[in-house]
Amino acid sequence: MNKQKFYIILGGFPEAYNDPNFLNIISGISNNLKVQFTFNKKEIMYIGQAEDIEIRICFCWDPLRDNFYNFFGNQYKSEYPTHTIPLPSYELVKNITDANAVLFLGLCGSFKDKIGELFLPDNFYLGCFKDDKVNDKNWKDGTVIDSDDIENIKLNNKIHLNNYLSDKDSNEINVITTNLTVIPKHVKKEVVSLFYNKLKSKINIVEKESYFIVEHFKKYKIPIGVGICSSDGLADPNNMMHNGTHSFPLKEMNEKLPLAAKLMFEKLKKEGFCK
Repeated sequence: MNKQKFYIILGGFPEAYNDPNFLNIISGISNNLKVQFTFNKKEIMYIGQAEDIEIRICFCWDPLRDNFYNFFGNQYKSEYPTHTIPLPSYELVKNITDANAVLFLGLCGSFKDKIGELFLPDNFYLGCFKDDKVNDKNWKDGTVIDSDDIENIKLNNKIHLNNYLSDKDSNEINVITTNLTVIPKHVKKEVVSLFYNKLKSKINIVEKESYFIVEHFKKYKIPIGVGICSSDGLADPNNMMHNGTHSFPLKEMNEKLPLAAKLMFEKLKKEGFCK
C-alpha cells in the first residue's frame, strides 16, 4: 500500500526553515504528533513517519516571484548569504504532486488587533500590488506603494474553502493575500491607515501565502487545513512589526501553530486517512 502523504507548509519569513523561532514550531509539531523529523537540506524539507502517513514540512515565502520577492530576498541574502530563500507559494505548490492532505500554517496581521490569535479562515482573496516602484530609494522613502495602489485593491476573486480545521458553526473568517507586508517599515503610515480603513469591514486578516495554496490544492478535493497566527495588528501602528512597542507573540505562535497540526493530524486519523 502506498503511503499517504500529509504536507505541512510553513509561511511567513524568508528564513523560516533556519530561524530558531520556527524551529520551535517544528519541534512543537514533532512533540504534538509524536513524530521524529529529519531535515532534507536539498529539498529544504523536514520528513517524518507516523504509521502509514509520511509527514513533510516544507516552506514558502511570499505569493509570487515578483519585484517585491526579489528586492526583499536580495536584502536578506546580503545579510545571510549561505541561506536559501524558500519558493513563493505559487511555485512551491506546483512542485507538490503527491499530497493526500495539506495544512498551511502562517503568520498574519489582524484587522481586529488580536495579536497572538489563531485564525482558521474560510474565504480567501488575492490583492497584489503593482511592483514597478520597488527600489532602494522608494523603500527608504516608504513609496514602494501609494494611496492609488490601495484604492485599486478589488475583492472580486474569492475562493471559499471548507477549512478542515474549522467548526462549521463558527463565523466565517476572511483573509486577503498580498505581495507586500503593509507596515510602516515599508510604506508611509497614511498608506497603512488607508489600507486598514478600506478593508476593515470585510477582511479579518492579511498575509502573503495562503491564496495560491488553497487555489491549487482545492482542485484535487483533498483535506486542506489553514491555521494562521496574528503577529501584529493594523488598527494601531504601534502594534505593527518593526514599529512602536510591538512585541512578537512568540509564545502564542509556538503553542498554537503546532496545536493546529495536532488537531488536523488527529482528525485525519479519526476519519481513516491512513487506512
